[in-house]
Amino acid sequence: MFIQQVNQQTNVHMTMNHGLESRKEKNLMVLESIVKTVLICGRQNFALRGHRDDAKHIVNGNNANIGNFQALLDFRIDAGDKFLVEHFKTAPKNATYRSKTVQNEIIDIIGNIIRTKIIKDISDSGWMFSVSADEVRDVSNTEQLAVCLRFVDLSGVIREEFVDFIEVSDDTSGERLSNELLKLLPEMGLDLNLMRSQCYDGAGNMTGHLKGVGPRIQRIYPKVLHFWCTAHQLNRCIVAAANIPCVRNMMGTADKVVQFFNWSPKRQSFLEEQLQHYRNETKRMKLKELCRTRWVERPDAFEIFWDFLPAIIETMEKIKSVDKSPAAVSDTQSLENNITSFQFLVSLLVTMRCIGYLKQLSTSLQGTGSNCLRETTLNLIL
Repeated sequence: MFIQQVNQQTNVHMTMNHGLESRKEKNLMVLESIVKTVLICGRQNFALRGHRDDAKHIVNGNNANIGNFQALLDFRIDAGDKFLVEHFKTAPKNATYRSKTVQNEIIDIIGNIIRTKIIKDISDSGWMFSVSADEVRDVSNTEQLAVCLRFVDLSGVIREEFVDFIEVSDDTSGERLSNELLKLLPEMGLDLNLMRSQCYDGAGNMTGHLKGVGPRIQRIYPKVLHFWCTAHQLNRCIVAAANIPCVRNMMGTADKVVQFFNWSPKRQSFLEEQLQHYRNETKRMKLKELCRTRWVERPDAFEIFWDFLPAIIETMEKIKSVDKSPAAVSDTQSLENNITSFQFLVSLLVTMRCIGYLKQLSTSLQGTGSNCLRETTLNLIL
């Protein structure tokens, strides 16, 4: 009888394995909730961290901003995520998986998965690919080289995908940048012999005939033609064509007027009052700043300025009557004289119309379609 009962009992190893599998499933459910929270922050372009998101601020529940990631985890708990509730109650302090270190690890893993999928799409398509790169400075004043790949996938769709940032703060020479690109692409599993073109802006370290990134790579891989970004070339052409004193003065004056209102809540409120009489059909109540880098983006700002012009003049007259200080009256009168001059008005209208014709072309040049230039040019001609 005793032997029969022992044989009917579950094997000890099976019991331990069952417990291990159960614990593994619970951990996976907890990680799924945490990873989904990171993903929603990334998809919605939310900053994950707050002012203080270390453990003592999370536990104490004080008024410190613990960030979107921690707040969303608390929201999931309040919404009834029983796995997170049990995990945060029973897990050791060094295994809650909500620290900034774990956040970085999850972000890195997600980035590697996305990058691997992009590389697989390139490899599966069997087509060649192109690379484009540009330097950008982030909020921490770190110089980064943003790298994108252009290819045709299996469905025949032209795609441009961002794949990585390379920190190049210490050296932005053409030699350093070209070496970084030639190192990065093979590490991702790409065959450089299948690369057919490279695209950069017009900076000397990127497209210089001797020491630029493009020529350096082409000397190693002759089939990899290098191109100067056409949208950037168009912008440079517009800048050169607008290098006329009256046009430069007009843009400088318009920029000062935008700052005159946008940088002062009191003046902005006066402008909004006048716009109620002139612009009842629109909800826009603020002037748009002129884009510093892309001149083809300025037509929108010019059109708004032109529409607001009567209200701007009326507002300046009101400001002079309200603010009697000599400096304010002088600045306001000077701007009013400039924007009501014949030269300013003609320059504004002509520039707005001329650059407006090129906006569609610039937008198409920045698109992924291979026939965008031909189609846009035909539309402009017709």
